Amino acid sequence: MTLFTLFSNPLAGVQLASELLTRAPEPSSFPECLPPEEAAKTLEVLTPSQRLGQITGSVGSPSTGASSGRLWGDRDFALRMVRVNPLAITRLAPELQTDPEIAGAAILQDFAVIEKLPTESRDAVWTAALDQLESEGTSFPRERIETYEAFQTFMEDSGLRFEDRFRSVRTVLEVAANRDSLASLGTNRPIALVIATTSDYNRAFESFPLVDALVASGRFDVVYREASTEQEAGEILEETYRTAGRPIHTLVLAGHGMQDSLDLGGPPPPASFSPPWSDQARVEIRDFEQGEFAGLGDFVEAQGQVLLWSCSNGAGGADADNLANAFSNALPGRSVISVGVPSNIVALDVGPDAGLDVTWASDDREYIAGNANNEKETP
Repeated sequence: MTLFTLFSNPLAGVQLASELLTRAPEPSSFPECLPPEEAAKTLEVLTPSQRLGQITGSVGSPSTGASSGRLWGDRDFALRMVRVNPLAITRLAPELQTDPEIAGAAILQDFAVIEKLPTESRDAVWTAALDQLESEGTSFPRERIETYEAFQTFMEDSGLRFEDRFRSVRTVLEVAANRDSLASLGTNRPIALVIATTSDYNRAFESFPLVDALVASGRFDVVYREASTEQEAGEILEETYRTAGRPIHTLVLAGHGMQDSLDLGGPPPPASFSPPWSDQARVEIRDFEQGEFAGLGDFVEAQGQVLLWSCSNGAGGADADNLANAFSNALPGRSVISVGVPSNIVALDVGPDAGLDVTWASDDREYIAGNANNEKETP
């Protein structure tokens, strides 16, 4: 059973699923509600994906009152559902949407859920969520996030300028704390550094919450930074290494790409695929050829890994001139995970050894450079 797999019993403990971390559109109405016991029987015979659809909106109606005994008016069932998928709160009876425990459980997983609640109840619900965090023993600067608006400012001040790339309040707090305090964390966990583009014309890097997945795995001390040029990316690598006092185990570069390049700060295509952006805002094969990343091996663990979250960086596979192979040549012994076609990540699992198992929308086209077994080389 992996981190992002739904348990066979949907009403027992439910593990986090990658689908549940994705902010999907609001579910459409369903013509009829089911009592909880009938809903449970229905869900038991469905496949995980069918069951997920039922949980997130195909059963029940937001107009159903709590007193009716129907599925979405049942408080215990509602609480279980928002813990599985925070967006289920949009399908609850109105009086349950503002229940502090239910709303708090939803908001801690996906803070943007608060925007779907009545304006007049948001402050009370946000306070309930922070109270829940404190009751868990979580240490955080409460005075800086007393309201949702203050939390948004806190994200901006912490360098998390693209808030839709994140879901969980816990993730935001951990990543913000890690930004400048790696040396004092006192953990033995490997470092995962995510360097993400500042240019995302189609919001591709909001579709899957990769940072949340890394944090939720519990395997890493996760650092998230944004870069608009290759020089900034290099400075972030060196700064993270020096702040932590140890090399990075998992390096993730996120940006729109082609076979030979990954864009960090250029304008939308096609302009970003032509000079002068190519030499400033893109990591390219020629950067390696010109020695611009000659010291990369000093910053990445000998048994580390690189994930190129970008389209087509592995196109052509082992025999091609592609960016994945350029990274692999600069980092011998490390695995460099990429995809050979335009694609995006839809799921991520972290193994006991902190190895990444990435599922792409075009998963049969994954290419792992430097992988001794080349088990998934089908670019």
